[in-house]
Amino acid sequence: MNTAQRFFVFSLAATAISVPLHADVRLPAILSDHMVLQRDAAVPIWGSAEAGEKVTVEFGDQKKTATAGADGKWMVKLDSLKSGDQAKELKVRSDKSDLTIKDVLVGEVWLGSGQSNMAFTVSNALDFPKEKAAATTPGIRMFTERSKASDKATSVGEGTWAVCSPETVGTFSATAFFFGRELHQKLKVPVGLINSSVGGTPIESWIDPETQKAEPALKAFFDGQKTTTPELNEAEVKAKYDADLAKWKADAKAAKAAGKRPGRPPQNPLDLRKRKGNVGGLFNGKIAPLIPFAIRGAIWYQGEANAQPLKAPFYQVQLPMMVKDWRKRWGYDFPFAWVQLPNFTSRGDGWCLVREAMLKSLSVPKTGMA
Repeated sequence: MNTAQRFFVFSLAATAISVPLHADVRLPAILSDHMVLQRDAAVPIWGSAEAGEKVTVEFGDQKKTATAGADGKWMVKLDSLKSGDQAKELKVRSDKSDLTIKDVLVGEVWLGSGQSNMAFTVSNALDFPKEKAAATTPGIRMFTERSKASDKATSVGEGTWAVCSPETVGTFSATAFFFGRELHQKLKVPVGLINSSVGGTPIESWIDPETQKAEPALKAFFDGQKTTTPELNEAEVKAKYDADLAKWKADAKAAKAAGKRPGRPPQNPLDLRKRKGNVGGLFNGKIAPLIPFAIRGAIWYQGEANAQPLKAPFYQVQLPMMVKDWRKRWGYDFPFAWVQLPNFTSRGDGWCLVREAMLKSLSVPKTGMA
């Protein structure tokens, strides 16, 4: 490299260093087109930007301003909003960004979470053709949180709001939808529903991990985790799964050739464990990004994954803990309701213990049970 080349490279590097990095304003996924904002409450609007950047939020006749902190985070709170069917735009502006969230309504917002009970869709529910035909209800919207489990609390999330229609209702959580539709019919206001659920997942996946680990009453639970959720040798598990999958593919090919239906493919244990989130993983990945979006309350439909004999006795600690921890993080004691597990299994397993724990948890104020 000659002297002229060295000078050019040095000048280029110096220029790159001297030019500040400009960060556009970024919003969490929950703050997006077709959303519903909670009525009669202060409504947080938040995101990230370059440290020190001034951000202005406009909605209706309100205009709020915040400055991004050293960590790039900013937040404003809109004054109490009145419900209405007239859609508005929410604008977020800075020197470097100009964002517009379209078709925003104000009404009642509820968070639905749990395992497959909550994830179960309207398309699989009773009388779906009839429900689909009657689903032109733009005053009902659902946000489906699609982010995955995470080792650390995340802030942006993944997902979109969908306006209720014959084309979209089939993908909605059935429990959340029928709950929200009744609210919409009785209260005559828009209803926003948030579906953050994953089939087959235990309650410990949905509670902040540090909160759980600090609870003395759960020490025996974590000791038992070594039995219920043993450490995996990932290399060995992967090798076995790859071998099982190869065998299944060969068997499936032979079955098809013989005109038979192939069996189910093997599940990857590593993917399965990652999806379930272990302790706190789904809280970090699927609840944390929703905080502090203003909600009226939460509904919970889960319990089977904790009905194992070594897990069931701790549900009476975990359910009240989750309610209290979510409320603490949102900053207010919102109503919280759950569905008690049905009584159709043998008396000797853990289902009865989970049912009893759900009943006892009604001692927590502002809770309810179906």
